[in-house]
Amino acid sequence: MDEKSGQNQMGMLLSVNSLTYAPPIDGSLVNDRQYKAYNFQPLNYTGLTGAPSIVINSGDDYVWGPTSYVRMRITSSLSTTSFASSAYDLFREFEINHRSGDLLDRSTNVNALIQELLRFQEGRGYGSTDGYAGVFGSGASSADINAGVDVILPLSFFSGLFAQRTLIPSSLLSGSKIKLQWESLVKAVIDSAGTPVMTISDMTLVLDSFELMDSAKKALLQQQANVKTQGLQFSYSSWVNTNKTFSTTAYDLDVNLSAAKTMLVLVKTRTTADLAGQTEDSMTAEAYPYVSWRLRLGSETQPQHEVKTSAEAYILTQSAFSNVHCDDINARKPAHVETGYGDYKASSVVCVDMERSQILSLSGRPTNNSRLINYNGAFSASTSRQMDVWVQILKVCNVMVDNVVVDK
Repeated sequence: MDEKSGQNQMGMLLSVNSLTYAPPIDGSLVNDRQYKAYNFQPLNYTGLTGAPSIVINSGDDYVWGPTSYVRMRITSSLSTTSFASSAYDLFREFEINHRSGDLLDRSTNVNALIQELLRFQEGRGYGSTDGYAGVFGSGASSADINAGVDVILPLSFFSGLFAQRTLIPSSLLSGSKIKLQWESLVKAVIDSAGTPVMTISDMTLVLDSFELMDSAKKALLQQQANVKTQGLQFSYSSWVNTNKTFSTTAYDLDVNLSAAKTMLVLVKTRTTADLAGQTEDSMTAEAYPYVSWRLRLGSETQPQHEVKTSAEAYILTQSAFSNVHCDDINARKPAHVETGYGDYKASSVVCVDMERSQILSLSGRPTNNSRLINYNGAFSASTSRQMDVWVQILKVCNVMVDNVVVDK
């Protein structure tokens, strides 16, 4: 018994020290992988009119969401047009419905949200104009946009459904319909010379598609047909938006989410003047506007005290996005290369972590009809402004053969 235990221990140590030598095992259940393109209807748009939509005819392909994207070319009639953040600014709403008619996800005011996700979630190197976000149209010059700029917009920022490191089942995605809503022109772009005509061409959906082996498809199909387990459970996050306009220094905003598990709360304010002007940046939040603020969930407050400085708000926001570096012996390489997106004095977005554990995910606080999220406090000036609150919640989609049930 002791000898066997010693052998097991030595085997484990050899493995940890990379001193095990054996032929690699190919455990893949995938026959083929291919990027496949599907055209939006219509394919081209003159002006930000109409609603781009597409029925995903992906058959029995499984799809890897993080590397799937929307591809298009954007051209402005004027040589003075620019984006506040990126080509994501053009889209106000993203919606995806299952072929049975069930709503899988809807993100409203998604353009203003994505700007902050690029800043805080991905870090400075990712979001810079010469970094990965350059292909999003971030930093594109007005001359580039006038001549025509090709952009790639990953679906993972539009919806948490495409942000999971799990293949999306064919029964969930095939036949689903994606609908996009354009933002109004005065908010979507900045132009000091007048009102440009925006032309969108070759709008295409590109999915990173996988063909599974027959044995794997059979096993998964049996799980989907299992009534006792309610099919396959595909989990993802969703952003719920609430907004309200304030013209006084005092503010109080309730977010009513019935029976949801919350993970993150993000608050952003923009002045009404910036939202209404063609020459103004309608996407970027105003400079830190608060004298004090406090977030409540039912009778709980997070943090327990009122926040009265931009420095503390900055730390709480960075902590909510896990942008905290420490010399932990269990994590020698931090997940993010950089912390933050600039000087804390310029920070204007407030984000509060709703997770109950600093280590485990999906430990968020539940809401119900008697446990409202409330954000209240005072502004430093009584400027007319719009406050947007996004709450990140957990959704679980029970995927069956021909239909789905979405729980939150």
